[in-house]
Amino acid sequence: MVRTALIFFAGVLFAVGEVEARQDKVPKQSATPKPVMSVGLLAITTDHQGVLFIDGERRGIVSPGEVVSMKVVAGQHFVDLRDANGSKLWDKVVTIPPNTQVVEKIEYVRELDERDEQSLTDRILPPGPNIRTEEVAKYCTEPDDLAAKLANAGACADVLYDRGENQKALAKANQAIQGTEQIDHDIRSLGQEPITNDSEQLGAMYLLRARIQYALSNESGALSDLRTSLDYLRGYRQFVQKLATLAETATPELREKAKVFQQFLASPDPYVIQVHITRALILYRMASYAEALNDYNEYRVMVSTTGRENVVAKRLGDLIKKRIADATSAGEVATPSAPQLPSDNQESDIRREIDSIARSGKYSPLPEPQMSLGSRSGKSTATRILRNDTSYSLHILLSGPVDRKIDLGPRGSTSIELPPGSYRVAARVDAVSVLPFYGVQVLEADIEYISQFFIK
Repeated sequence: MVRTALIFFAGVLFAVGEVEARQDKVPKQSATPKPVMSVGLLAITTDHQGVLFIDGERRGIVSPGEVVSMKVVAGQHFVDLRDANGSKLWDKVVTIPPNTQVVEKIEYVRELDERDEQSLTDRILPPGPNIRTEEVAKYCTEPDDLAAKLANAGACADVLYDRGENQKALAKANQAIQGTEQIDHDIRSLGQEPITNDSEQLGAMYLLRARIQYALSNESGALSDLRTSLDYLRGYRQFVQKLATLAETATPELREKAKVFQQFLASPDPYVIQVHITRALILYRMASYAEALNDYNEYRVMVSTTGRENVVAKRLGDLIKKRIADATSAGEVATPSAPQLPSDNQESDIRREIDSIARSGKYSPLPEPQMSLGSRSGKSTATRILRNDTSYSLHILLSGPVDRKIDLGPRGSTSIELPPGSYRVAARVDAVSVLPFYGVQVLEADIEYISQFFIK
């Protein structure tokens, strides 16, 4: 029994030794080397303290004035800066080439808050030390004298706007604008030139009404009023230029007056400055960044001569540029969500023709429209039904929250939908012997307005 066990054990030993020997004879295969990842160096500097994240991974706190360098895998990385609460302050996609250092400067631009917007769209008239109820009582009376009544209406609109009573302010602004334009028309209709030029006053009032419209979330109406404000203010400068030219060739006393005119013309118009920064803000809020930048640049050029750029306005400019840069780096259009606005040429042609009719003073009053309630479904637009009861072709021009030109054949009619708001309306027929129509109309949402044009 012992011998058999030994033989079996020896056999096992022999078999195991033979397997090991055979394994030794199998050629060894070389291991596949792991690929070496290319790396680069990212150097970060910031003007605002925060927590740095790369591809969602926390990398530590960065502080102003410090330079933080770190090795990262070559390629594109999501880099962002967050505050202590985890809110994102800044972000960018950064590309790191192999064996290369990339320097990224984080420039944090704080978004505008309500107080910032108020500083850019402040009241138009110089404010007193405090706005009190007595001030409203002072400016919101209606004297018997028409000129004083209109002046008080404009001042009242400014005070009410500053107090946040925007609906009341809008009504007063409408009263001041429509009344002043009507006086100008009445004088010109008598074949006379107004003794004073109201273009600057109207430009200021349209600017104020634009800010009121914006406070009431009517951006399109605000933009329309800002365009009209610019038209009036440019017209006023042309008027002063004519006076300066005439004064230079007149008596020595008037030549001294010409120096005052020239000083005015050599200085930027403060109202035009306010128009451009207001429009830049509104277009920025509408995500129309390219157009906003145009107005901001106009603002910068004008204030550069005074050296008094508003710090909030500068931040607005930085925000606009950042949005454009972000959209460009992402391969997007700079104005992704902005509504399609009419071209400046189309708008200016309509406004120019309306201005020409209004300032000539030679027109018939616009026929009062018949009004009826709309569908009562809460529709956000006004319905304008236009009927041409003449034997001529009729051309109707509207300038307000939107600008429109409608051409109607003899006895023709049409219906259009318009945003609510105040519109300047002019209409003419293809006959030089017939006076055009002109007037101002306020349209409200979900109401139908029917106008019939005829010749007596």
